[in-house]
Amino acid sequence: MGVKRITFIEGVRFEQDLLYKDEITRMGIDAHFTVTRPTSQWNGETGRVTELIQKLIPNLNISQTDFYLCGNGNMVNEMYLLLKEFYHVQHSAVFRELFSSILLKKAS
Repeated sequence: MGVKRITFIEGVRFEQDLLYKDEITRMGIDAHFTVTRPTSQWNGETGRVTELIQKLIPNLNISQTDFYLCGNGNMVNEMYLLLKEFYHVQHSAVFRELFSSILLKKAS
């Protein structure tokens, strides 16, 4: 088995929420970051991950690509449907992990 190529895509609302951007970039991984609510100092991609992936898909060999999706459940499900229905990615090539925030009401 040959060397696998890794393409890392991260999307956040605010650029200060990007996790390990400098470390990932230094590792030489093909990394792409997008921000939906950028400040005027942000000079990278803007918009949702679902928009960015559509720009990147032409550079991927879909039949040889595994997708690992993690994050907000709505985003993960939207990405999964996009990959499966529009790009015909096989279910077995998509791995999902959902995160959600839970608001707990303080007991009185």
